[in-house]
Formats: sequence, C-alpha cells, structure tokens
Amino acid sequence: FAIHAKWTVVFAQTIIRGHNERIHAILVRIREEKENSGRAYFEQIDKIYVP
Repeated sequence: FAIHAKWTVVFAQTIIRGHNERIHAILVRIREEKENSGRAYFEQIDKIYVP
C-alpha cells in the first residue's frame, strides 16, 4: 500500500471510432505535490497518441 505515491500509471485499451488502438500507458497524478495536503485528485496526462 503506497501512502506516499503522487503519481501512478494506468494501462487502458483505447478504442477510437470503433477501431482498437491497443493498450496505452497513461500517467495519472493521484495527489498534490505538498507532502501533507491529504487531497487526492486525478489529472490525466496522455502523451501517447496513435492516429
């Protein structure tokens, strides 16, 4: 159980207009940078795009 993690990687199958674009890794922020903020949130950052 990672109580200090600020980021995680989510693997998701991407389907665009019915076409399977395979599995992509998406970096997701799960906590603020402040060490004791206690606030968890999700911000998707996807730098992989397959046209």
